[in-house]
Amino acid sequence: MRGWTSSIGGALLVGIAMWMLAQGNSGKLVLVLAGGALVLFFRGYQGLTITEAADDAILGASFVADPKRTAISVAFNRMGEMIQADTSRDEHRIDVEAVMERYMQERSRNEPQEEHSSDVPAAPAAPRGFGRKGI
Repeated sequence: MRGWTSSIGGALLVGIAMWMLAQGNSGKLVLVLAGGALVLFFRGYQGLTITEAADDAILGASFVADPKRTAISVAFNRMGEMIQADTSRDEHRIDVEAVMERYMQERSRNEPQEEHSSDVPAAPAAPRGFGRKGI
């Protein structure tokens, strides 16, 4: 099971949240810890390790703490990723016209040269006969 580290991290966060709730602290921090624990449990179920799932847990915790700021931050990050993806896609474009030009040059270079002699007449077509042997 690959995601056991995420599950253990989620269990620890639930334990800390329950301990804080038992102490009488029922504020935002308890909600943040519980939300982070749920994210870690879910990502552990999907097979992600703690290092892969921690980013999602931190995002969930920051969304509970300050939703407006987190939403704006995520929007800017996604916009930057989309812009970067568009520029990297343009770098890998294939110039179809150049490929066709190179193909035509190679083709004309590799075709056998036929020798046409103007003083030798072409052979006349064979007369059609009857049957297989031309009788």
